[in-house]
Amino acid sequence: MQTHMVRGNNRSRGFTLIAALLILVLLSGVAAGLIFLATGEAKMSGNGQQGDLAYYGAESGMEKMTADLANLYESNMSPCVSQIQNLATDSYWPTQAMVGNITYSESITFPGGTTGSSSCTKPVIGAPSTISSGPDEGLYAELVPMTLQVTATRPGGSANTSAAGAGINITRSVEVALIPVFQFGVFCGFDCSYFAGPDFSFGGRVHTNGNLFLASEADLVFNDKVQAYKQIIMDRLENGYATNPTYDGTVYVPNVSGGCPLNTFPPTGSNCKALPGVSSVPGDASWSGGYPGIAGTANPNFPTLSSGTFDYYLANSLTGVTSMQLPFVTTPCTSNPPPCTDPISIVRKPVSGEDVNGSIGSSRLYNKAAIRVLIADDPADLHPERGTAPIDSGDVQLPTTTTYSGGPFTTGYVTLSADSASSGAHEYLGFGKVGSDGWISPNDDGGAVGWATGTQFPLIGELVGLTTGNYPVTGPWIRVEICTTPPCNTNAAFTPVTSEWLELGFSRQFNVQLTTPQSSNLVDPNAILILQQLTPWATQSTLAQAQASGHGAGTQNNFFPINFYDAREGEMRDNAIANTVTSNVQYSSCSVNGIMNAVEIDVGNLARWLNGTIAGSGTNANYTAENGYVLYFSDHRGMLKDPNASNGGNTPAGVYSGEAGIEDVINSTQPLTSTTTDGVLEPATYYSYSPEDVDQNGVLDNWGEKNIGYGFGLATNTNPLDPYKRIPVTDAGAGNSTEVDCAAYNTSSNTYPNNGKDQEGLANPVSGARHVLKLVDG
Repeated sequence: MQTHMVRGNNRSRGFTLIAALLILVLLSGVAAGLIFLATGEAKMSGNGQQGDLAYYGAESGMEKMTADLANLYESNMSPCVSQIQNLATDSYWPTQAMVGNITYSESITFPGGTTGSSSCTKPVIGAPSTISSGPDEGLYAELVPMTLQVTATRPGGSANTSAAGAGINITRSVEVALIPVFQFGVFCGFDCSYFAGPDFSFGGRVHTNGNLFLASEADLVFNDKVQAYKQIIMDRLENGYATNPTYDGTVYVPNVSGGCPLNTFPPTGSNCKALPGVSSVPGDASWSGGYPGIAGTANPNFPTLSSGTFDYYLANSLTGVTSMQLPFVTTPCTSNPPPCTDPISIVRKPVSGEDVNGSIGSSRLYNKAAIRVLIADDPADLHPERGTAPIDSGDVQLPTTTTYSGGPFTTGYVTLSADSASSGAHEYLGFGKVGSDGWISPNDDGGAVGWATGTQFPLIGELVGLTTGNYPVTGPWIRVEICTTPPCNTNAAFTPVTSEWLELGFSRQFNVQLTTPQSSNLVDPNAILILQQLTPWATQSTLAQAQASGHGAGTQNNFFPINFYDAREGEMRDNAIANTVTSNVQYSSCSVNGIMNAVEIDVGNLARWLNGTIAGSGTNANYTAENGYVLYFSDHRGMLKDPNASNGGNTPAGVYSGEAGIEDVINSTQPLTSTTTDGVLEPATYYSYSPEDVDQNGVLDNWGEKNIGYGFGLATNTNPLDPYKRIPVTDAGAGNSTEVDCAAYNTSSNTYPNNGKDQEGLANPVSGARHVLKLVDG
């Protein structure tokens, strides 16, 4: 019994061991599976985390590169290839503080955007096209398609995971649209106003970054989009004057391009909409009841009217209109205290030491021009970025005496080149002779100069700075230069062609408009730069005789400056004395402030010179840098140094700022019949600055009124400074003694009393900053 029991117990113990081993194997398998599962999940989680981090890194890189590209175009309207390509380099990658432990590879590709260029020599040029959608739909633009690509890579495995480094690639397509402002009918940087009296049609787009005031005494017709970034107002003029009842006419705006026919009153057609006038306030205006920000309320129906009835042809910021600022205008002076920037900097000359690739320097038209025509009294003002002294023979001082010899001038004349119509002839620069033909002795800072009868003086010269009896006068200087090797923002790129232009001639007949190349200018058919005109009595036959004899002796007295009268500048009030005619003499009433001197550029002949039809250096002028020619013209004759800082502090005091210094133009305290300024800065109204403070420097800039009358024998420098003094009539036959004269002329010399003195406004040099450019023969 005992032995049997022992064997039975041995069999039981063996089974238990086997069962335990089986269970252990099973549990080991389960454990191994759990471990494998956990490891796989960890790897998957690690890979997912790495992928997410790489994705966020790539997204961060893409957004930063897009923002950097936008910022570049905001600060530089025409960046070069290397500036754009530089945005993809490591100095622009997201920092570790954004998304840590990422390696980047970035690129920007676009037409003409080859890599590897370290110098900024090649600007990016887009393809001309039309914007197809958005608030700028229909505008022409240079479109630059770009592909932005970012690859973000994480490093390999770490101590906690064996996951491999993840990599993400993101690609984005963008399109840069460079919109030329010149395609607008009118473009206003600030508030803009229409308040026509008679029927008035306006062709082309209207855009303002400020408020738009629309009013008319009759019909005011637009034929394209009318857009304001701020408000559209019809019940007030910009000065706060209520339009009802005087300006109760009708304003018409289309809802398709050309929907309102021009010069048809009232316009017809279903696509031409009449805006409800002041009798139905607010009508279709976006604001009524006062100046926005001061008084009044918005029209809640305007967004629906704009998007529906007018299909965005009448619109403001509520319906998609954006503020279209030049790249460097990040702090406009209308809403920011100095230092600030205003768009006027685009036409100013650069200052000494300025970075040509900076935000303002890269936007200045001076630094984009292929052709520069520069005139000034002082060589330091001719090209301020290149020092105070003449550079080379291209800086030409115009004759100051009839015996002057310098540059291309010999004893006061230029010998015309073989490319002119009168090769070898002598072209004189015009001189006046005191006491004849309307030429008079000028004034200076000390009063009347008192030149004797017969004294000769240059008609294009400057009279400021004379002392009594001092002769000759000095200046002015002229320089014409072309860019031959881009980029055209460096001085080394320019070659002077001053003598080449002057030797083509620089005159035309009296009172003749040049309309066709070569044939319309009988004096100098190939002339590009027109500085003077023949006197009214210098007929073509006498000109031909003069040309045959080398323009003859004494012919420097056969010329007048190209002067004309601008009543809007010259008349202080709308009560000007009417023009009169006595015999064959025409008298026009005006003040010296409105007498303008013009330099003309014959555009037709300029084109002929550029394409080589007129032999010379024209074919060397570069047109690829800006996809065409940019011509920059500056005439600073008569300009005084600005005693005040301007342009939001960006232009310092004591320099030639480019401003005329004639801001005292409102004079509300003076009676309506007054022609004397009050010398007082008008107070601010709804704007934060005075309406007379054009440059917003807080000062009444009337320093430029000092020398306006010098060339016409009038002292305008006594307090209060007064540019509205008038030239008195001395011809008793012209009318009563109160009549005033500016531009009387006769077709023959010395045929009426005082040796033609009454044409002094036409015959004498403009001494102040009253110089303009006329483009003729376009």
